[in-house]
Amino acid sequence: WIEDYEMSLVDVTKLQAEVEQYMQEYDKKVAEKEEEAKEEVEPDEDGWVTVTRKGRRPGLARTEAVSIRVAEKEKKKRAQKELLAFYAFQNRNSKKECRFSFLLQQSNVHMGIYFFVNNKILLNRKVQ
Repeated sequence: WIEDYEMSLVDVTKLQAEVEQYMQEYDKKVAEKEEEAKEEVEPDEDGWVTVTRKGRRPGLARTEAVSIRVAEKEKKKRAQKELLAFYAFQNRNSKKECRFSFLLQQSNVHMGIYFFVNNKILLNRKVQ
């Protein structure tokens, strides 16, 4: 088990060399990206400059999936804005219906508890 333990330890010099190599490659990639960004800003042969939007909140990607999601969101917004009850009495009636259905649910719950308690009491009396 000692050999296994020693094999599991990492050599510090090898690890340091790997980290330095990785950091050099990373620095090269970052430098290449910076050069590409500088080239985009410079005008081409005709004097035109490519304008791109890069910042904290870049624009949406122009793919089918994104356009489908945007269309679905717009449909949901339209459905919410659609007037379900135009007149005041329609709003009152819908509120009354909601209250009535809530009261029915509550009364059913209370009646169930009432019957449960009464049946339990009756069963206890029969046993005695």
